[in-house]
Amino acid sequence: MQKRYDNYYYWEHMITNNKPVWKDCFENLSLTKNSKFIHTGIINYDKNIIEDNWACYPNAKSMLGFIQYVFIPTAFFTWLNNEFDEVVIPIASSYNILDQIKEFDKEKNEYLISNMKEDIESLNNFWTLNEEECFKSLKIFTKKFNEKWHKENKKILKLSVFQSPNEIEEYVMPENDDIFIEVLEEEIGLSKKEWQNVCKNVYHNEFVKSKFIDILNYKVGCLV
Repeated sequence: MQKRYDNYYYWEHMITNNKPVWKDCFENLSLTKNSKFIHTGIINYDKNIIEDNWACYPNAKSMLGFIQYVFIPTAFFTWLNNEFDEVVIPIASSYNILDQIKEFDKEKNEYLISNMKEDIESLNNFWTLNEEECFKSLKIFTKKFNEKWHKENKKILKLSVFQSPNEIEEYVMPENDDIFIEVLEEEIGLSKKEWQNVCKNVYHNEFVKSKFIDILNYKVGCLV
């Protein structure tokens, strides 16, 4: 199973056949208590690009495959490419993408490309880890990634992973931030208590379970 996810051609097939990899449940699988959740964002205000998605994956290794072979190449290509005014999913491996974007502006992008290569190599090392250690490593990686790619005001890359709906609950409506919570409550149409109940009942209510990712994509969206 791991070999399938650690394969560029597998993800190329998924992309070219318009399979749901960015949002919704991967391969249309139902949520289980082993499911892992991911929130991705690619934002460029100058180009009016706001690509923000929530998805769930059956395990850490499938999520790692998406991050390494789909999200990272797309995020880095969009960050540096000035030819397109939309998100373009490049059909190429991460390292091939680095070779391509080196040509955009070699001197200006040298430092950025070094950071990008470091991210790709970090992800590549996670394949030898077991499921638990892989997820823990992804959690650490995403924190560093967000710190690194949140520095510009007009361009942002963001990546967060979650073990459970309870983690998402706190992420969306953190404690001790009443002003932000009021804004969120108004935007998503759910009070904090209602939102907590949604997250607590994901695995106990079939309707909530079937709609949870939709709520994240179409209610919460890029508010966080």
